[in-house]
Order: sequence, then C-alpha cells, then structure tokens
Amino acid sequence: MKEYRAIIRLFLLSSVSSCMMITACTKDNGPKDQISEYIGPYSINNIYWTGIITDLNGDGVGERDLMSEFKGYPGFVSEWITGNVKRVDESTILFTSIVPVCVTDTELGRTEIKYYEVPIKAKWHNEWGSPDFETETFEPVLSESNVGATRAVLYNINTYSYELHVECSIPDANKEYVNGNMIFTFDKENQ
Repeated sequence: MKEYRAIIRLFLLSSVSSCMMITACTKDNGPKDQISEYIGPYSINNIYWTGIITDLNGDGVGERDLMSEFKGYPGFVSEWITGNVKRVDESTILFTSIVPVCVTDTELGRTEIKYYEVPIKAKWHNEWGSPDFETETFEPVLSESNVGATRAVLYNINTYSYELHVECSIPDANKEYVNGNMIFTFDKENQ
C-alpha cells in the first residue's frame, strides 16, 4: 500500500511539474507576442510634403497635402498605395510599403509617377526601456539622368500606425527641383 501511495504521489508530482513546464513554455510575454500586434495590412492615411510647396498637378494651388496635390496627376492611383507588416523571425518584422514617387528624366524633360516597393526590416529592442525598433534604410536605384527618391526610412512605429519618410526631389512649375521629404502615414486596417 505504501508503494502504491508513493507511486501515485510521484505520478501526481510529475504531472503537476509537466503542466507547469508546458504553461511556462507556452506563456510568452516576450517580443513574439508584442510583435504580433504590429502584423497585418495598413492603408494610407496621409502624404505630407516637408519641402517648399509646389504645384504638381497644375491647378494653380500648391499644397503640403500631397494626396490632394497628386489627384489629377497622370499615373496617380491612390488605391495602389499600401502597407503590410509581416514577421521575419522572433524579433524582426518587415514593413513593405508601395508608394508613389515623382521621377523626372532630365534628358527627356519628362516627369512621371513611379510606384516603389519599399521593404524595410525592423528589429525589436525590448531592452531599450520602452520597447523600440532598430530599422534599416531603403535606397532606390536611379539612373544618372533620373531625379526622384534617394532614401526611405521608418519613423513613429506603433501598434496602430507607422510613417515612411521618403527623401526626394519633386519638380515645381518652373521645371526646377525642390528637395524635401514625403511623409507617408499608414494606419493599421481593422483598428
């Protein structure tokens, strides 16, 4: 009888230990759970221009709100502007944004909108006090005769939105180029 009780106690003790180990293994308060809050599709909210105001669409009024300024510009389709965030590994996510950029061929003197796919990886750093991301930069390749985007970086990443800052040159009415940043603000869908 004593042996039977000892076997039952050992069985119960090992069962409780196994349950505690399973709970400890499945409970994940680390970056994997926190990163999952960022994953999903995003839509464009705003495009803000930081440079000198220019009249891109030729309506006689320049604006910092490039969503308004792009309307009526040949080749602009607002529905093509998208954002998506996917997990790469336990502490890294990939922001992929499709954004319009004015690209001018200086030899031909022609400006058109090109859509860039901008993939930028961001690594989660929980140890920085308040969790934050270390991100890559994106540098598009342009031929020597083209003027347009030169660099893209991520800012203000949170669980409901992010900003993509694209350094670029856009033409003004005098066919000169104005330098600045297009700030694309993306909001997470279904928030």
